[in-house]
Amino acid sequence: RHNVVGFDAPTIKRAIELAEKYPEIYATIGWHPTEAGSYTQEIEDMIVAHLSHPKVIGLGEIGLDYHWMEDPKDVQIEVFKRQIQLSK
Repeated sequence: RHNVVGFDAPTIKRAIELAEKYPEIYATIGWHPTEAGSYTQEIEDMIVAHLSHPKVIGLGEIGLDYHWMEDPKDVQIEVFKRQIQLSK
């Protein structure tokens, strides 16, 4: 078995496409912290909709990235908290 990760809109779409095409592939999806500034309710709704897909096995590529600091810590923390709530 293999896991592919989607961490923004294009890669989430591609991860699910690969999982649907190949029986041995599954997808983990989420919004990477370097993309936190672009996280919207629309994106969250898209992630929620895909989490019920039978080939999506996890919520991942979420967290805090203070190395690259693409977005401020407070923005990353808020997006991380919102995604943690999705995992419940």
